[in-house]
Amino acid sequence: MSDDLELEMILAKKRRELMAMAARKSAEEEGVARGARKSDPVEVVRGVLTDRGEEVLEAALSQYPEEARRIVERLAELIERGALRGSITGRQLLWLFRNLGLDVRLETKIYVEQDGRFVPLMDAMRKRDD
Repeated sequence: MSDDLELEMILAKKRRELMAMAARKSAEEEGVARGARKSDPVEVVRGVLTDRGEEVLEAALSQYPEEARRIVERLAELIERGALRGSITGRQLLWLFRNLGLDVRLETKIYVEQDGRFVPLMDAMRKRDD
């Protein structure tokens, strides 16, 4: 009988340890989830942008503040969850906004080579007219 009692005590102790470990893990996950929600979605998305991504993001937020904010929040959620990995280029972000119906307009500058350096097209045309 003493063997059964010892075995029961060991099993009970093991159950308590497992329950405590599960409770700690659950509390950690909840804390991480709360911390993730508090972070600014725009900053989360900015962290993965490359090329002209920031320029596209700023243009979208200034031209379509509410809609772009909702899209950015969803992107941030996907990034934090790990469903979206890697970086996002400006071209990809622009494509996303346009496919979702936001015709984000970017300032376009055309440069031409003149005398071994690149100058804006308007300056090159002015010099040619003079």
